[in-house]
Amino acid sequence: LVKSIAHEYDKELRQLENDLRRQTDTELAKLNANLSKELELARLKLGPYSSSQFTAYNEIWVNLLKLKESMRKLRGYGGEGDLHPFVNQLILVYELLDKNALLIAPKEYDELKFIMNEFLNFRMDKEILFQLFKDKQSGDPVSQEEINSFLAKTQNTRGRLENKIDELRHIMRKQIAAET
Repeated sequence: LVKSIAHEYDKELRQLENDLRRQTDTELAKLNANLSKELELARLKLGPYSSSQFTAYNEIWVNLLKLKESMRKLRGYGGEGDLHPFVNQLILVYELLDKNALLIAPKEYDELKFIMNEFLNFRMDKEILFQLFKDKQSGDPVSQEEINSFLAKTQNTRGRLENKIDELRHIMRKQIAAET
């Protein structure tokens, strides 16, 4: 009698375990299906944004490097002829920033705006330097000290900009990695 009752309880216990396992598996399958559905919806919503954001970051980065290269051509006193391509590239990057402002994370946008203002300051100092050098060549009273001061200032700005661009590369990489 005891063995018979124990056998019945064991049978019922196995049945309950099987029922619980089936119920748990069914619930788990439903949760996985819902999770997959939600992930796919998120991908569909963010996909175009992420793709557009990556394109914007890449376009800005490529043109920022072109700006950096055109800045490097403006070394020393000479290179005034290279100022026009530098200014055109500067304008292009400003336009890209404005065009893509909604796609750029606020921190990176602020950093890019700061860098662009530094490039603008570099341009103005370089124009002053070119004018001082022209004035000196034409015999106007311009001190070499003043020329050297602007030369040092533009070299210092160029160094700061190159460092800032390197920092920005790391920031942009992190932002792109976080979005994908």
